[in-house]
Amino acid sequence: MLRPVYTKVGTLSQLSAPCGAVLQLGAWPRRGYQHPMRPTALNPLFAAARTLPGVGEKTGKLFDRLLAGTGAETRVLDVMFHLPHSSIDRRARPKIRDAQLDQVVTVEAVATEHRPPPPRSRAPYKVLVEDDTGDLLLVFFLANHQWIEKMLPLGARRWISGKLELWEGHLQMVHPDRVLDEEALKKLPPVEPVYGLTDGLYQRNIQRAVEGEAEQGGHQGQGQEVLGGRFRCAGHGRPW
Repeated sequence: MLRPVYTKVGTLSQLSAPCGAVLQLGAWPRRGYQHPMRPTALNPLFAAARTLPGVGEKTGKLFDRLLAGTGAETRVLDVMFHLPHSSIDRRARPKIRDAQLDQVVTVEAVATEHRPPPPRSRAPYKVLVEDDTGDLLLVFFLANHQWIEKMLPLGARRWISGKLELWEGHLQMVHPDRVLDEEALKKLPPVEPVYGLTDGLYQRNIQRAVEGEAEQGGHQGQGQEVLGGRFRCAGHGRPW
């Protein structure tokens, strides 16, 4: 088992953590007194990830599988250090006629026709949407029909974001990433992070946890400041 080591430098003492980080502790400790291994400002970062908004018992187990490993529990700190591996740029908002193929675009359009598949058919559900320059088909495989009808009611204006493709001479978007009304559009980030996942865990789960972590503010910010300063242990997912 690795143990911290006290060393004295001038009038200051230092505590070397097992990972090699050096903690400045101030005056040399009196005999029998032990400084805490972890600054209290960091305690909230070591709380279970299940305390974050949107992470319940079921989702928490998926986070454990992804970030903590067998028999371990994911902490808020682990979520902080689970960085995105790429991003999706949703800033392109062209008219349908001007949209680039094989690119992620966000178009404003009105649902004009629903084309549900025949009963007991595995054909996709299609919705035709239009703007004043053209139209495109939204294609949904094995989707809940009621969910589609509620999300895209006829005559409703929606902002639809996803990859635009050409199929048999017609523009289409298969399983759009986002279908938003005006209020939801205001919350759409222009550039969206993409995180590594595990089976059953979705991008929205991690994004909600990260947003919840930021919303907690205050104590989290203090912890991040400490980690970024004297108590940094670079390259280690679990500094204490």
